[in-house]
Amino acid sequence: MSRICGLASLLLASVMLFACNVQAKELPSFSGTNQYYLFYKSHNMVDKVFADAQSLGLTVIRTWAFCEGAAHDGYCFQPRPYEYHEPTFKQLDYVIAKARQSGIKLILTLANNWSDFGGIPQYLNWYGLYNHDDFYRDQRVKDTYKAYIKQVINRVNTITGVPYKDDPTILAWELMNEPRSYDLPVFYAWVDEMSNYIKELDPNHLRSTGSEGAISSDVYQTHKSDAVDFISFHLYPNWWGFDRERSKQYIREHIKIAREMGKPIFLGEFGIDKQQRRSVYQEWYQILKEEKVEGVAFWLLSSKQDDGSLYPDYDGFSVYYPESSDVIDIIKGYSDYVHLKGIQ
Repeated sequence: MSRICGLASLLLASVMLFACNVQAKELPSFSGTNQYYLFYKSHNMVDKVFADAQSLGLTVIRTWAFCEGAAHDGYCFQPRPYEYHEPTFKQLDYVIAKARQSGIKLILTLANNWSDFGGIPQYLNWYGLYNHDDFYRDQRVKDTYKAYIKQVINRVNTITGVPYKDDPTILAWELMNEPRSYDLPVFYAWVDEMSNYIKELDPNHLRSTGSEGAISSDVYQTHKSDAVDFISFHLYPNWWGFDRERSKQYIREHIKIAREMGKPIFLGEFGIDKQQRRSVYQEWYQILKEEKVEGVAFWLLSSKQDDGSLYPDYDGFSVYYPESSDVIDIIKGYSDYVHLKGIQ
């Protein structure tokens, strides 16, 4: 903790300026990554991730600010409805303070479509529900989700003394990781309701959906709410059966929709098997340059564990610095491009 306690005084001036003068309207250009384990791993492991992100020139990390039900390494934000675990929130306090110290902003995701870390299945289980889309319909579930959002946004960081809603280290809130629905009109209404709810609690930060894009819903309908500030989409050719041309087309299709809507766009996750990763990433990052895409975050930057070994590559998409020599130069090159573009 002592490594960052001195941040409080440094934060005060910038936080006051942010709270008084900034109403977030635009998504800045950035080269970023995803990292899900920050809220439940040691401070040493957190520090290593941020150090590696700095080495890659990354300025944004998308990470989980949710966990329902079962604990991970003793951490879980919401073990039961309306019950919040203070040690887990203190861990998120550390992550946010460390991000600020590292010059990195965070996109915080508030729930999960999948069962990992609880997600929609845990919300449904709490209320004896079985239909996936009852998450978007049932008032008890919606009230529980809203209460959790309020708890997060109104939290005051125990390290910096800064409320999350006033902290410029947080770039944006995402409603959910990869939300899906079989009742799309209900889902679209839910997106509008919840994004407006976040806007009421916190008008300072950007908001988006966390959507995979056209693979799961209509992109326009998902992002048309005035309270949704930018478009989100993901890309996993191995899982979706896309060939190389279809993958490039998928990127361009979403960019076209975003430009027609007049909203920034965020490629929030992407990955492909390591056998073809280098050549494919070269193609994708080149498209992102040509189309001047605002936000990019690959899946997944991992680092060393406390015993010095690399964190396991569970899905086959992990990037390690400096071990992943196949793509390190591509990612760093894109970071340098974004930086140069920003100072021109």
